[in-house]
Amino acid sequence: MGCYRRHCLHHGDANPYDPDWEAYFEGRLDLKMEASPKRRQQLLRLWLRQGGLCAECGHKITRMTGWRSHNIIWRVFGGSDTMSNRVLLHPKCHSKIHDRELEVGKPRLVKEALIEA
Repeated sequence: MGCYRRHCLHHGDANPYDPDWEAYFEGRLDLKMEASPKRRQQLLRLWLRQGGLCAECGHKITRMTGWRSHNIIWRVFGGSDTMSNRVLLHPKCHSKIHDRELEVGKPRLVKEALIEA
């Protein structure tokens, strides 16, 4: 996939209505998030809301571990790219979720867990 300053070329066979291509289109959105200051702010907010932790395994997400954004409700099933429908995952956790078609939800914030306790 070739990326230029204003546009990322996409794979010719990519179908946004096929679940097999969901991870591909999430990856394209990740590239857009990295390229735009406004979208980098959204990425930072996602990371902060999750306490810097992966929504799947609960371990820390760092530059060394890498990250992937994931649509909780896949776009092919009617989900959106809004912040309320996205979580950050480690690349291996993201692959596992797509390979096994697992469900993942928004992680509870530490503050929310303490309030309910």
